[in-house]
Amino acid sequence: MTKIKQLAVAAAAVLCAPSVSAQSAAEAIFDEMVAFYGTMGMSVEVGDRSVAGETFTASDLVFAYGSLGVSTELSVETLEVAPSDIADYAFELRFTDDAIAVVTTEMPEGVAPLVTEMQIEQPGNVTLVGGTPDERTFAYTADALRFIFDDAPVAGPDGVLFDMILALNAVEGTAAVDENDTLKYETKANEMTVEYSFSAEGEGLSLSTVYKDVAFSGAGPIDGLVDIATLVASNAMSEGVFTMASSETRIQIDDFAGSSLIRATSGPGRLEASIGDGHLDYSFLSADNDITVDSASMPVPSANLTADKMAFRFALPVAPTNTPGEMIVDLELEGIAISEEIWGMFDPTGGLPRTDAALVLRVRSTATARVNFTDPEAMQNDPAAMAMPFDFDDVAIEELRLTVAGVELEASGAAQLVDAGPIPMPVGGIDLKLAGALGLIEKLQEIGLVPPEQAQAAPMMLGMFALPGDAPDTFTSRIEMTEDGQLTANGIPLQ
Repeated sequence: MTKIKQLAVAAAAVLCAPSVSAQSAAEAIFDEMVAFYGTMGMSVEVGDRSVAGETFTASDLVFAYGSLGVSTELSVETLEVAPSDIADYAFELRFTDDAIAVVTTEMPEGVAPLVTEMQIEQPGNVTLVGGTPDERTFAYTADALRFIFDDAPVAGPDGVLFDMILALNAVEGTAAVDENDTLKYETKANEMTVEYSFSAEGEGLSLSTVYKDVAFSGAGPIDGLVDIATLVASNAMSEGVFTMASSETRIQIDDFAGSSLIRATSGPGRLEASIGDGHLDYSFLSADNDITVDSASMPVPSANLTADKMAFRFALPVAPTNTPGEMIVDLELEGIAISEEIWGMFDPTGGLPRTDAALVLRVRSTATARVNFTDPEAMQNDPAAMAMPFDFDDVAIEELRLTVAGVELEASGAAQLVDAGPIPMPVGGIDLKLAGALGLIEKLQEIGLVPPEQAQAAPMMLGMFALPGDAPDTFTSRIEMTEDGQLTANGIPLQ
């Protein structure tokens, strides 16, 4: 029986006893919540306990937790527990609107820890508690949830301070813990804002971002929920998803060259992460992106870039396991277009095609981590393993596609990785296809970006590494790495 179950059973006994008053039941719920936080990896200190009518109050609370060299102590003035008149929820919890968190970050040897104070505000907060001790349900609402850093120190240069506010408005959320101690949660807010600024010695940066219709959801074991090392070691996966309907960002940079302004907007976006079983998987997606840069230090006063889709995925083993894990690198940039001001810098006559650019890369590998990336001490004590932190079995380029100015490059291939020395040697091959290269070189010559002699030599250079394709101005090539260390192009050694 887990720690939380043991206390939950005790709480249930108190709740079911016919002679127990309502305030005792409220205190039992509080003790159950303390056990819940403990299972997550937090310690809870309580300065005082009191009862007024049907309300139980815990005062001068300190919640403490830490992971990967970062420890946090959250001080809360009071937490009230009282019966609820909301259907399906027996109790309600109300924290004081303001709390203070002190975050201490360990620094390299000989450097003092970085101590940062953060203020947390959650006006109008209410947490409803329902269900049974075996399967708890929660509902949370607050007018706002704000995390505030005021004159906080920056890691690195002495005397540099930053201000930051992360705020969510009209917050609503639900959560449930099942009989297997698995937590599932959903939270939404109609708006999330991030404001950040710092300045030092005449240089500074200010950032303001607004996200509309944001939502957070996820699931995973509650055991060690606030400790990344525990999550990595767990056999169960913990997953989290963040979504938004749109975003708008404004960044101003001031330095010796003057001021620069970056304005960016996007449509729907999604951020996903999962961790567990020695593995980490992270992905990001943003649609309908529009970025404009205004700067007096640029050759043009304003530059604009748009992208229909920007996506990234990165997955890798982060701790030694009995079987190799999957390593993934995905990058998708689709529908990339730049403004005419940028084109005009090198092609004022419009000789080059203004078609949208694209870059797609999908790489897969199986590998085993040699070190535990959640154990800083182990990484520091094993520099040899950190020099090559993975044992690779194979690698595959599932897709590489680059399209720009009328040229398209495609590639795919796979190789086994042989540990023949300090660096694994690939044995396999890559197939490439190139279309439109000669046409682009001709246009670059016409606008003066490529000298005639280089343009004339291009077909001969391509012929050394590639074969003519089925269509005009297309080439194919097969690059192979052999077991004896040779590199060949279409069967011809390149070494």
